[in-house]
Parts: sequence; structure tokens; C-alpha cells
Amino acid sequence: MPALRPETMAERRAALLAAATACFARKGFQATSMRDICEAAGVSIGGLYCHFRSKEEIVLAIAAEPRDEDDHMFDAAGRAVADGKSAFEASCDILRTLMTFVDGEEGQDRLNGDIAMMGEAATTPAIREILAGVDACRIDAFAALLAQDMKPKEAKALAQTLVATLYGMMVLSAFHNGFDREACINALERLMATRPRESAAS
Repeated sequence: MPALRPETMAERRAALLAAATACFARKGFQATSMRDICEAAGVSIGGLYCHFRSKEEIVLAIAAEPRDEDDHMFDAAGRAVADGKSAFEASCDILRTLMTFVDGEEGQDRLNGDIAMMGEAATTPAIREILAGVDACRIDAFAALLAQDMKPKEAKALAQTLVATLYGMMVLSAFHNGFDREACINALERLMATRPRESAAS
């Protein structure tokens, strides 16, 4: 049997992760079996095991996914700041982008899957370590962006606040149909608008 092209393997891996996320969202991690994931993705057990040897490996892969997406967002935000946008405005734009993934049925599956992942992290050290790593990277990236307009210590504290806000918006979006994330982000922007912009050197 000829080997599959790398692009095809990557597409199948992405499809398996999407199917697993949907299964975890509907049934929870513990109740989801490898066969459930196979059926959702339309692949054989053998096809699944070509990519992942266990549910834990799948969860770790899902948890690690945001890092590449984040790199692109923060790079774009840095360019926007260089063009004159305030670092806090650019940071709020990142929050908006991060929250767009909850839109639509597929987005709700991903959101519910992420909430299930947080619960699993409480009892699975490897998953907790991955999620903590994602959070640490986001805090550092926000802090580096914000430090263009404020002192590093203040930038780090605000970066932690933004990541905490992101988690809060995820939970409220999952449990409250009427939650208005845009109003939440706009309120943050209004609060920060009262603060004088300063350079990191001041």
C-alpha cells in the first residue's frame, strides 16, 4: 500500500482532532471511546491508531493546537502597534479573534470541548501542564505587546488579567446564551481609555 502524502496525513490528523473535540463536547472525556472518535471521523480503528495511540494523546494534541494560531495573531498585533494602534487596543482585538471560535455549531463543539479539557486538567497532570504552557505563552506574548505602552511590571499584570478575562468569557459563553462578549471587551477598552498612554521607558 503506497504511503500517504504528508498533506493528506495532516488533513486526516486535523479531521480526527475535530471529531474528537466534538465527541468530548457531547459526551465528556471519560465517556468517549476511541471507537466513538473513529465513527465521528469516518475512519477505521487502525486509521486512528496511525496518528494517536490513546485518548490522552488526542487530548494533548488538541490542547497544544492554539500555539501556532497565537503566533500569527500576536505577530499581526505587533504590526498594528507599529502602525500606530495602541497596544491595549491590539490586545483587545486578539481577545475578539480568540473568541470568534465559539461561533456556530462547530464553534460551540470546540468551546464545550475546551471546557471539558479544563475539567480533565484537574486530574491529568500532562494535560494540566500543556494548558499551563499555553497560558504562560499567551501571558508572555500579551505582556511583550503591552510593554510597548507601559512599564513591564504593569504590562505583565494586565496580561494576566486579559488571559483570566478570556477564560471567564469562555465559561460564560458556554453556560449563558445571552452573554455579550463584545460588550465585555468594549467595557475593558473604555476602562483603559481613561489611562494615559506612556512609553515603557517612562
